[in-house]
Amino acid sequence: MEIKLSERTEQARQRLKATLDADPALKKTFKETRKHFEKPGVIRGMANTIGKMKDAFESGKVKEAAEKFKEKHGLSGDTKLTDDMRRKLAEELVDGILGKK
Repeated sequence: MEIKLSERTEQARQRLKATLDADPALKKTFKETRKHFEKPGVIRGMANTIGKMKDAFESGKVKEAAEKFKEKHGLSGDTKLTDDMRRKLAEELVDGILGKK
């Protein structure tokens, strides 16, 4: 079965191919990385992580953690976060949701 790609997807594929053809070391690394991510254990791990993140969003844990983060850093509810603060929040959320801390 042949899948018809959209024009934008085909253009992106061609740009990627040109980039990889121009840099053999990058092409080798790209292939090795792709092979790694095709392993069943890696796929299972990614699926588990996605499931945990989905559950956290649906259960309200993410909103709760974001509110605690703002409170911890002395920010009001409507304060816009800087890029650095968003990055810190994301790290804390991931660590908390995936049980790394």
